[in-house]
Amino acid sequence: MSAALHIATVCLSIAALAWACRFVGRGSRLAGLMFTAGLAIRAVGGGFLLAASYFGWPLMTSLQMGNGFWTLASDAQEYYRLAGLVAERWQDTITPGYVGPLAMWMRAAGVNPASPVLFGLVMYALSAVTLAAAFGGKQARAAERAFDLGIAALAFSPMLVYAGVFGLKDVFFTTLVVVMAVAYLTLLVAAPWMPVTRRTRVLAAAVGAVAVWFIAGMRAYFAILLWIAIAATYAGCLTAGIPSRRRAWMQAAVVLPALALVITFGAEGNYARFVRAMIASLPEAVLERRAPLAHGGIDELDRRREAIDDYGGNSMLSRRSETDVPAGTADSAAPSRLEGLAVGLSAVVVPSSLLGRVAGVDLRIGSSARLIADADTLVFDVIAAMILWMVIVNRRDVSLPPLLFGVLLAVLVALPLAYVMTNYGTLIRLRLLVAAPIWLVTLALAPRFAARRAPGRIDQVRPV
Repeated sequence: MSAALHIATVCLSIAALAWACRFVGRGSRLAGLMFTAGLAIRAVGGGFLLAASYFGWPLMTSLQMGNGFWTLASDAQEYYRLAGLVAERWQDTITPGYVGPLAMWMRAAGVNPASPVLFGLVMYALSAVTLAAAFGGKQARAAERAFDLGIAALAFSPMLVYAGVFGLKDVFFTTLVVVMAVAYLTLLVAAPWMPVTRRTRVLAAAVGAVAVWFIAGMRAYFAILLWIAIAATYAGCLTAGIPSRRRAWMQAAVVLPALALVITFGAEGNYARFVRAMIASLPEAVLERRAPLAHGGIDELDRRREAIDDYGGNSMLSRRSETDVPAGTADSAAPSRLEGLAVGLSAVVVPSSLLGRVAGVDLRIGSSARLIADADTLVFDVIAAMILWMVIVNRRDVSLPPLLFGVLLAVLVALPLAYVMTNYGTLIRLRLLVAAPIWLVTLALAPRFAARRAPGRIDQVRPV
């Protein structure tokens, strides 16, 4: 690996980041300023933390792991080690959806602890540029406000900033979700197949397939839920005739099997195999009038929830507070499924300082972790409320496909995540899987994704 290649990659990356600031600013000056501020926060914060741990500065020494890594994000060191092995020796590894791209990046930018941080900066810029391209240059007032809100979410989400300064995979994953959504919606609402639109459609299909491949290689369960959300969006568009029933079912007949193949071959773990076995059990279950394999996946969710409970930890949502446990009962009594789901959903939207009172759980987490979690919860709630308010106020201008896709994906991810993940710290980090689809709802006001019923569905008024 040549030093000249490393220097050229870093210089091109800096130039690309500068260009991204200008590109985002063309759509909205406020969005450009927010994006630049988010970039500066990540660059300065990441560089400072990297230097403090690398050189052993006398700052929070108990949290330093050395060589640029921190116990606050200990998995960053493992991903760096695995990516280094792939970059230098082409060694097979786990989580290929993230380690593989990071390794390719490190081959170009250099195998050093700063490479994952720079990779996160580039991915943050790619997500913002993708959003800016989806909204276009000239925008109405409602579209411009929606664009500003989407950029604000990407720039100032505390958990995304946290992942960016430590070089975690969550930034790359969020970028893939944004890219996949824009590619899918471009394919869905673009003009009918013509030579002029052929290149756009082919490019959107290729980019979307690659994004899903990497998503499946990191979190196969999310890819499966993404497929369900896409299928449900096609069903909604087919019912509403948007952009037309014929286009909706023809696209679904091609896109859904293609994505299923991409997920099957790209998925890590046994999720895809389990889903195939569960689907195969449906005909026999219908004939015998019994539940399908694992009760349609509910038993599998129970098993994974129990595994997380057994692992334990200080921030377990399954641990009831002493004032909430009736006399004569065991403190470890297992809650019902509905109670477990309610507690998990409460943890997603309620700050930890109030969660004990609302859900009756005993969270024992440090003050710094509580501060980060509560800040992220407040930002999550405020942005979600602002997006909901914007959609209601501008409901006449809202396009159905982006709205339906974002809401469905957020709900499909939130329900199993809230039930299974009983570790509060991990749940807060994985909440980005719910937040990103909510942020995508802003695309419902993007002019390029405006979709209406086909002309044939509008009733003609005939003169008498």
